[in-house]
Amino acid sequence: MIKLTRDNIEDFRRKCKEERNKPIKVAVANGTCAQVAGSKDIVKEFKKQLAEYKLNDVVLFKETSCLGLCASEPNALIQLNQNEYPIFYANLKPKDVKNIVIETIIKKKILKNLLFKDLVTGRRPLHREQIPFYYNQKKVLLKHY
Repeated sequence: MIKLTRDNIEDFRRKCKEERNKPIKVAVANGTCAQVAGSKDIVKEFKKQLAEYKLNDVVLFKETSCLGLCASEPNALIQLNQNEYPIFYANLKPKDVKNIVIETIIKKKILKNLLFKDLVTGRRPLHREQIPFYYNQKKVLLKHY
């Protein structure tokens, strides 16, 4: 944790702006329900794979609190383009992370088997905004993810 002072606030602000400008963003839910489902291992594996493939300069990796759909944890949002909604991957396992890094982040391909599966319709929506659970929710804290 950084203690902000008058002397370092501008450096901190510049660093935050640089991070926000990275072209690809990855957010992994790491709240209580996610941790119970194994998100700590997902976070650890993402950090390992992003470093291994030397992607830390182009990928902004963040841990978030709950993304709201606890039954499908661990979840991750992958935003490949700032002008598009992020891809919503659900029920992740550590072994899925390498595929996400190679196929989705590097090759820009969607891994349909990792998309959230609506148990009523059987559909696999690409974005969180297409999942009925989220239709009437207003994002405040996570509006950028």
